[in-house]
Amino acid sequence: MKKVFLAFVFAILLVVSVYAASRGSGGSLDDDVNEIDADDNDTDSDDSLNEARGNMIEERGEIREERRQIRSKMMEDKLKTPRAMEIRRKLNDIKLERVETSGLRCFEEDDIEDRVRCRLNLSRVELRKEYKLEYLPEECRTIDNMTERQNCVRRYAQLQKCWKFIGDERMRCVDHELNITKIKEQKRECNLLDENEKQECRKRLKDNVYHRIKFKFYNLEDKAERFLDRGWVDNETVAVFIANLEIKKAEFNEAATKEEKRKVILEVRELWKEFLKSVNWPDKEVEEENETEG
Repeated sequence: MKKVFLAFVFAILLVVSVYAASRGSGGSLDDDVNEIDADDNDTDSDDSLNEARGNMIEERGEIREERRQIRSKMMEDKLKTPRAMEIRRKLNDIKLERVETSGLRCFEEDDIEDRVRCRLNLSRVELRKEYKLEYLPEECRTIDNMTERQNCVRRYAQLQKCWKFIGDERMRCVDHELNITKIKEQKRECNLLDENEKQECRKRLKDNVYHRIKFKFYNLEDKAERFLDRGWVDNETVAVFIANLEIKKAEFNEAATKEEKRKVILEVRELWKEFLKSVNWPDKEVEEENETEG
């Protein structure tokens, strides 16, 4: 009996020691299983989370692309309004008044959008060659009077030197070339002249201010092309945006009142806002920088 009792006590001590050893070496088998299950659950959870994130990113990409297409469609629709179509016909009816046209690649495209697309696909060297053969900006194509058209071309050529600057410095260059300083003071100076000279002076000043506004339209086109060069926006969106702005320049020229011109300016501002929504900014800081640049 004593031997049985001792054997029983020894068995209990053995179980206790094994249990204690298992706890000291990292816990029970149940704990190990729980840890394994926990690891599996974590892995499943990570996989599910990664999959969910991937789906979310994909959905966002699809939504972003859908919105881009809607915005592109909106800009394309603006090119199809009755007024825009009338200007497009005028732009597209202009033909070269020269016998030799060989070497030109974009000038005789039938539609303004096609001409813009063509120019966007040219290298800088090819574009310089194109302009050397025939330099006629889209805005100048709509001007019927040959003297006024030549003045338009001359003004564009005159302001080309300002493109080497950026931001405020570029606009200071434009103001210098257009002889714009402090507009209110210049108006007062005009009013001191006799009647004929006063009217001529005021008209010249007003025209130069309008040219400055249209250069700002042109400046937006340049920004759009730089975004394209950086891969932040696609070729088609830029082509449609620039075609819209070229038509807005013509609308601005034909606007008879300040209110009508102001309406065109507001429409250009809205076009720019819509265009910016199509830009795939690399980060927020760059977005803010480029929205306010120039």
